[in-house]
Amino acid sequence: MTNITSKSKSNDVEVVISQITNTWNKAAEYILEVATIVNKHATYNDSVGKNKWREIREALIERKIMSQTTISNLCQIAKRQILYDNVQLLPPAYNTLWELSKLEDKELKEKFKKGLIHPVLKLEEARQWKQIDDDDGIQVVEVYEEVKDMKKGITIYFSENDIIKKYHQIEEHLKEIKRLMRYADIEVSGLLKRKIDGD
Repeated sequence: MTNITSKSKSNDVEVVISQITNTWNKAAEYILEVATIVNKHATYNDSVGKNKWREIREALIERKIMSQTTISNLCQIAKRQILYDNVQLLPPAYNTLWELSKLEDKELKEKFKKGLIHPVLKLEEARQWKQIDDDDGIQVVEVYEEVKDMKKGITIYFSENDIIKKYHQIEEHLKEIKRLMRYADIEVSGLLKRKIDGD
């Protein structure tokens, strides 16, 4: 009698574990699905599509669904087809997927092949892969340094009201300026930066 009860409980436990595992593994699929939807609307080129996307983006930020940074990162994730091709091996964590999206396809393929990318991959591990090993076995760490020889040339001031109500429009104009002046470094600070970042 005891054995039957024990076996029954064991089966119940396995059923629950299976349900949790299946749902947990789908989390990565859902993140990629959201990334696809966000990127689809973010990349419209016509004015109607751009206006629609602006409205969607503002609503997502204002309703605290996701920040501007998260939206941008999801767009980057969506551009990496190799992640979609290996979704069953991905960790179900947005930040880790974002780190993986920064790696080159060649490096990702190698890591998938070696089994280094798997559902329990930690964010810290993925971040460490920014280190590059050369043929001599010397580790080279990517370092992003501020350009020293550039001088501040333009300062633009906005009213607080414009920053609060028109920050998306300002952001679009800044993107256009960056496109036209690729040789320049544009910094955003203060309230405007916080609004654009969705904070």
